[in-house]
Amino acid sequence: YMSLEVAFAFREHHWDEPFIKSYVNYIYTIEGGTHVKGLLKGLKNALINYAQKYKPNEIFEFSDESLRSYLVASIHVKIKQPLFHSPTTNRLVSPEVISPISDFI
Repeated sequence: YMSLEVAFAFREHHWDEPFIKSYVNYIYTIEGGTHVKGLLKGLKNALINYAQKYKPNEIFEFSDESLRSYLVASIHVKIKQPLFHSPTTNRLVSPEVISPISDFI
């Protein structure tokens, strides 16, 4: 069982600091984790698919860093037994959330 809430927008201007707020079961994960990885993977795939559909003769590549610099996002995932990097719950390390989040995006 997994529940997902996500909101995102892209800024017009590049910022040095990414603005991605991430939560797991109402716990703020300051270092992000696999749920953020799934979000970025899904956004990257969606942007590439969109670009290929409307500009089929051009090659587009989006890095995680370029996405993060223009992205404003919040993601909250609720899962039954989250695995965290440490007892401080700063980063989610549950690999099973990546594909469902990426596919949803």
